[in-house]
Order: sequence, then structure tokens, then C-alpha cells
Amino acid sequence: MGCDPLGTWSFKNFFKTLGAAFLVITAVVVTAALAIATGGLAGVAIMSVATGMAFGSIGGGVSAAINGTDITAGILCGFVKGAAVGFAVGMGIATGAGAFSLIGGLAAFGASVSVNMMAGMINYGIDNSLNGREKNWEGALISGGFQALSSAFAFVGGTIIGASGRFNIPKAKNTPFKWSSNVAFSMFIKFITYYPFDYSFKIFKNQKIYGW
Repeated sequence: MGCDPLGTWSFKNFFKTLGAAFLVITAVVVTAALAIATGGLAGVAIMSVATGMAFGSIGGGVSAAINGTDITAGILCGFVKGAAVGFAVGMGIATGAGAFSLIGGLAAFGASVSVNMMAGMINYGIDNSLNGREKNWEGALISGGFQALSSAFAFVGGTIIGASGRFNIPKAKNTPFKWSSNVAFSMFIKFITYYPFDYSFKIFKNQKIYGW
């Protein structure tokens, strides 16, 4: 009927969402291509970021659509968070595969937590700005803190994947079946080691920041 009493749909919102989707797709394709070109363990870590971007953006957009919040915010927040989580997983894979010494592994863990802390704060800023909510430093730090906690479990998941030896995802010589099976295995490990904690932290974060 062309009725939109809440003003949630417009050409402006449509093109804004389309632009965000185009940005995400371009970033994922470029990052994945870089991973394949790089190869080796470094390529795996880069591919982990690309995978995180893709799944995070899709999940963020779908979640926003279901909850009735700004879809563009959902896509961009998922993109930022997914990239940061992918970085944590990639560092975990490198650690589990033995690429780092003990000190190097601890440094990789610290870098993962720091990157995710920043990503959580950026996520908070994007979400609140595009949804017209007020922002404050306390909320940003809380969001960053919970994201940092989640990244610890993502790092553990990556370590398990690296120790398993099934981390040669981006090598171009792999068969499509092997590539897809490695991705599926990686997502399964993330499902049991990361997502339950991330979901719990998300509930606590929303209660602490928004009172939901």
C-alpha cells in the first residue's frame, strides 16, 4: 500500500544500505584475494578476517532487520566486529600451528584482545549514531570490554583449528570440496568455542548499556 508510518523505508535508507553492502562485498573480495595470493599461514590469517567480515555483515544485517533497527548499522557493525573476530581467530590459528613462540603467542593474544576492544567501541559508535541514540564513553568502554572478552574465546577456537592442521583454507591448489570442508570445520569450532560466550556477553552488554 506504500504505507510507512514509522519512516523506516525510503530511497535514502535503501541507497544507504546498498552502499554499505557494496563496501562490505568489495572489502571481502579484496581481502580474500589477498589471502589466496599470499598463501601459507599468513594467508590463512587474512582469509579468517575475510570470512569474519562476510559472516558478520550478513548476521548483523539480518539481526537488525529482525529487531527493527537500522539495517545499515547492522551491516557495518557486523563488518567491523566480524573483521576483529576474524583477526583473533587468525592469530589463534597461527599460534596453534606453532608459528609463534610462547612470548609471540601471548603477544598475538594481546593484539587480538586490543583490536577487538577497539572494534567493540567503534561498533557502539556506529550502532548508536545510525539508530539515533545518545553515546557516552561508559557505554563505549563496556561494549569494547565485552567484545574483548569474546575475542579471547575466538582466539581459543583459532588455536584449536591451528593445532588440528586443518588451516590451509586459502591455498588455490585446494579442491573446492577441501576448501569448503575446512571452512565448515572452522565454523563448527567457532560455534562451540566462541558463539555461546559471544551471545551471553551480548545479552549482558545490552542489559548494562541499554537496560534491555
